[in-house]
Amino acid sequence: MLYRETFVAGVQKSFNVPGNYFRVKRVNGATLESLTCDLFRDGAKLPESLPFADAGDFAYVAGGFDRVEVTSTVAQEVTVQIARGRVGSDRVLGEVSVIDGGKFTTLSGQGFMGRIVLPAGGAGVNAHAQLWLATAGIRAIIEGFSCSVPALSGFTLGFYNAMLTTNIGACQSKNDAGAGSNAFRKSQQVALLALIEMTSLDLLAATPYTWKFTRPLVIHNNQGLCIQNVTANQGISVNFDFYEEADT
Repeated sequence: MLYRETFVAGVQKSFNVPGNYFRVKRVNGATLESLTCDLFRDGAKLPESLPFADAGDFAYVAGGFDRVEVTSTVAQEVTVQIARGRVGSDRVLGEVSVIDGGKFTTLSGQGFMGRIVLPAGGAGVNAHAQLWLATAGIRAIIEGFSCSVPALSGFTLGFYNAMLTTNIGACQSKNDAGAGSNAFRKSQQVALLALIEMTSLDLLAATPYTWKFTRPLVIHNNQGLCIQNVTANQGISVNFDFYEEADT
């Protein structure tokens, strides 16, 4: 059975209708998670109740319920379904296209890789490699990096929001027809800079280390991600793997 009711914000409506299936079929307001739908049996609130509910949310109660109380945080018309059994359907009409996100960024020319190779810089200075973005309205989403050093050492990864001095250039698109990145590769041989540290690890000599982030790092306009070799007078090789998108 369908029930269509007009709700006043904060005013509860009760449906004293027995069933074991409850579903929010439709809401006409634009506010998300605007409904609280409490299910009861013999006066006790059931764990299948639906706080912060939206259209399409449903509950199936094996032992059934005898009352539903619905409250909306906004004034709107709401349609709910109360029934016995497993009924109803949430469906998508029309054509649905699913595309791998990584493939999409490459095909659209938004995916990039950028390598920075620095030799030893001399006594008292450390090799720093940076991905620097200086384009308004764009952000770089760093998905991972690889790093190696010529001798046993460690590296530190962190944000450094001042541009390093040597410009190496834009990064190569992963699409052979794509343009170069908005983010640029920068480097500097200088005493250890104070990064906003994300992590620090030790590396074996000439043994590449690759890190694919569980959650990506993000840099915005006039910000940079930097990797530094913590040992002075030693080089470093770094490759950043990232894509760019509008910074909305």
